[in-house]
Amino acid sequence: MSAAALGITSALAWVTGYYAYLTRGLLNESRIEREERVDARRRSQAEAFGGFVRLGALQNENGQMYVVELHNASALPIRHVQPRLFDRATGGHVADCPTIPVALPGVTESSIELERGTEAELRLSFDDDNGRRWLKYGPDVPLALIDDPYSTGTAD
Repeated sequence: MSAAALGITSALAWVTGYYAYLTRGLLNESRIEREERVDARRRSQAEAFGGFVRLGALQNENGQMYVVELHNASALPIRHVQPRLFDRATGGHVADCPTIPVALPGVTESSIELERGTEAELRLSFDDDNGRRWLKYGPDVPLALIDDPYSTGTAD
């Protein structure tokens, strides 16, 4: 093999290796972007659902009604909503409101009587329209996927 042919072969091998390196980087970026889009699509309904706790009517000298007001800003129903109340100061569990089978788009309310003076904060667990279970307003995590029955371990 001549020196010129050896030089051309070496140059082509280097160009091919560099092309493979660039292609791998582009494919990796594409995979990351696709995973981010899939995650955003999965989270969109859960992000459009939320709620808060407000004081209701006084029941008696010891009891106070608390109203859990839920807002579903998505176009689809939210299912199996479990509102749970926690003490704002200690983080301890105070009470579970009745499970709401379906929260249609709009506002849904649930009431519960607690000891007067309780500073309650809300945590919600619920299923989106695709059956994914979410926790909203959890400790240190504003929204977390609890269970995804369709997860394959890879991006869709």
